[in-house]
Amino acid sequence: MTTKGDDERRHAERFALPKKANATFGGFEAQIVEVSLIGCQIEHTDRIAPRSHLPLRFKWRGEQVRLEATVMRSEMRSIGGKPAYASGLSFCDSADQSPPVIRQIVRWLADAMKAAAHVEDPRPVAAPAAGSAPFLRGDEEEPEPVSAPYLRCVLSAGKWERLFVEVPDQPAEGFTIVAPTNDSEVEVLCRAYAAANPQKRGQMRAAFEHAIAHSRQ
Repeated sequence: MTTKGDDERRHAERFALPKKANATFGGFEAQIVEVSLIGCQIEHTDRIAPRSHLPLRFKWRGEQVRLEATVMRSEMRSIGGKPAYASGLSFCDSADQSPPVIRQIVRWLADAMKAAAHVEDPRPVAAPAAGSAPFLRGDEEEPEPVSAPYLRCVLSAGKWERLFVEVPDQPAEGFTIVAPTNDSEVEVLCRAYAAANPQKRGQMRAAFEHAIAHSRQ
C-alpha cells in the first residue's frame, strides 16, 4: 500500500548542488550531491547498513549543522573511477516536517535556479556557479534499495557493474553473492573471477550458489 510519505518522497523536488558538499554520516566521510525538503543524496565509500538512522553533519553559511537521517536507498557505482556508494537519505516523511535549515537550503537553490534561468538560457538550470554558493547539479535516477539481500556483479567489456538485487539469479557473465559487509571482499572476488578460466569461473559460481542456498535456510 502506498502511503502519503511514499508519495512525498517521489514528488519532492530535488536540487543538485553546483559543488559537492563535504559531510559525515554517522562518522563515515561523505559528500552531499543533492537536496530536497525531505532528504538528500550522498556519495560515500563505506558500506552503511540498511535503514541506518545516523546523524548527518555538514556546514551551511559557516555554521555546523547536525540532522538525523535514515538510509532509504543505495547503490554501488563508480565515482571518480573508484567503487563507491550513492545513497538516498530521509530527514522526514513530509515537506511539512522539513527541518528549518533544509528549508533555507532548498529555498536558496530554488531562487538561484530561477535567477539563472532568466539570465541567458530559458532551459532550467540546476544551480548557480559554484563560486557563488554558500554551501552548496538536475535530478538523477533514484538508486536501488539498499535493503536488497544480494549483490550482482556483471562483467561486461572488461568492466564490472555492481547492483544490489532482491533475487539471487546468476548473470550470464559474472556472479551473484550474499550482500557483503565490506567493499574489499567484492574487489577480491571480482579480480579472482576475471583472472579465472571458464572452468574455474563455473566452480566459483557454484560455490556462490551454495552459499546463497545455505544463507536462506
